[in-house]
Amino acid sequence: LAQAVDSFNQRPEVHNAFRLLSADPEPAP
Repeated sequence: LAQAVDSFNQRPEVHNAFRLLSADPEPAP
């Protein structure tokens, strides 16, 4: 399970999405 999470977190689009969510609490118009 840990390996699956690691490979999932290594995806640049997923990492970028989490960064945008944590950095931008308000939804973009």
